[in-house]
Amino acid sequence: MKGSGAYKLLQTQGVWNTQFHMVSGDAASGTFEQKDADPAFSSPAVAGAYKLIFDFQTGKIFRGK
Repeated sequence: MKGSGAYKLLQTQGVWNTQFHMVSGDAASGTFEQKDADPAFSSPAVAGAYKLIFDFQTGKIFRGK
């Protein structure tokens, strides 16, 4: 991931009107919901390879190991 950027999480590739929106937190942890809005998730401050786990049952984001 690029440092200090943003990324999007789409439900269906190529369909931009059904996206997931960051509710709280940062690039390493937080909560999200499905919403038709500008849903940019912030990227980590430092560029690199990261493993992010999205729990769609609870709407939580975790940084994997």
